[in-house]
Amino acid sequence: MSTSVRGMSRRRILTGSAAATGVVLLAACGVAAQPMADAPAAESGETAEAEEAPQMEAAEVIWACYNLGEVRNAVLQQTADAANDMIDNVTTTLEVTTGINVWDKLKAEFAANQTTYDIVVNQVNWVQWGGAFGIFASHDEYMARDGVTREEYLDIPSWLWKNKLYAIPFQAGGEIVYYNKQLFTDAGLDEPTAAWTWDDLLDLSTQMTQRQGEDTLQWGLNIQNLSILEALGSFMLNNGGKVLSETRDQALYGEDAKAIEGVQFAVDLILRHQVMPWGEEKSELRQEGGGTTVGSGKVAIDWYGYWTVGDADKALGDNLGVVPIPKGPAGISTNAVAGNAWSIMELSKVKDASWEVMKVLIGKPGQDLWALTTFPALIESAPVYTQTFPKLNWDPLVYHWSVEGRDYMVTPDASAFWSAAGGPLGAMFTGETTVQEAMRASANAANEVFAARPDELK
Repeated sequence: MSTSVRGMSRRRILTGSAAATGVVLLAACGVAAQPMADAPAAESGETAEAEEAPQMEAAEVIWACYNLGEVRNAVLQQTADAANDMIDNVTTTLEVTTGINVWDKLKAEFAANQTTYDIVVNQVNWVQWGGAFGIFASHDEYMARDGVTREEYLDIPSWLWKNKLYAIPFQAGGEIVYYNKQLFTDAGLDEPTAAWTWDDLLDLSTQMTQRQGEDTLQWGLNIQNLSILEALGSFMLNNGGKVLSETRDQALYGEDAKAIEGVQFAVDLILRHQVMPWGEEKSELRQEGGGTTVGSGKVAIDWYGYWTVGDADKALGDNLGVVPIPKGPAGISTNAVAGNAWSIMELSKVKDASWEVMKVLIGKPGQDLWALTTFPALIESAPVYTQTFPKLNWDPLVYHWSVEGRDYMVTPDASAFWSAAGGPLGAMFTGETTVQEAMRASANAANEVFAARPDELK
């Protein structure tokens, strides 16, 4: 896998979001967007004549999402209410599923040539399989008809199969490094900046780790998700290493010296430099910190994800700082970008009506509501979220997500790949095996999954 950019067009940001704050405009100032191969003009941001939408007959659209917790479930209902207020002749009925495995239900119903739902929540480990076998509808024709472009959203590549868009994201964001400003002030050290490097990370983590005898009073660093799809993938790529082949049917990192060297740096933070907790102590600190280890007051730097900003802010308030992940020896700062999406079901009998609902869910009305709780995928709605935390410097974070971000190593068999690849890695963090041995075993396990991939997923 190369370090491909995930950018948005300069024209789209400058003309489509001119009213937004600098957090959106900043992304227009850096790396040019990588074009999407073979994309139709309307999908790649070019102007297309909008076709007239069909006259809508009375219909009910069933919209399903799994339980997202009390606060976000309330926002889902508010969005459904907004759709009902805005769309004539269409009733949107929200179903928050409980007690079922949504993905298993979707596959079972599809096999029986039926579907309960018209619009469903989607995940990056579902979408390619579902697109390949026809569970989810392609949204491209609807988007072209109504002038909705891919460039309006973060993380579009995660939802593509064979360059067709089978889901439209509603939340997206990437890796974040949190830090406790007060601890840096107490230590008399400068805070990390957006330009920091691996050397800076190690230096600051070492200086911020405090011990008394065999007891660690304060940890300099925590990296929460040391998996290939998240931080380990970033360490490999930022060291100039390879993770997957361009066609994503072969794991390369098991024999790639640069990839192994990048992961060795991460493991050394635990075993050699001892600036980072592991195992039960790490879990206890996270629990004590209300969802983030930095919130415990005993961790100076916490490499995590955007979804816990609220937890960290609640714990630290004005003492919370955020920066992008540090640059590696390859001179880049590629980070993992993730989220969720909505999809229209291919077997829905009311696809036209579902698209009208989708336009509310993924348009400004729905995304402004969603931005009250989580970073939205619609770029134009980003300021609604960032203004919730006005003291945090969001500009470099959004720039890194939108321009230098990469997906979660998404493959048609993502769930099996992630599980197989992750199993052999645990032993290297405890020193039971070497990094090289663990990486080779992990890549071999991943390649067994890829070798069993059916023709429909190639």
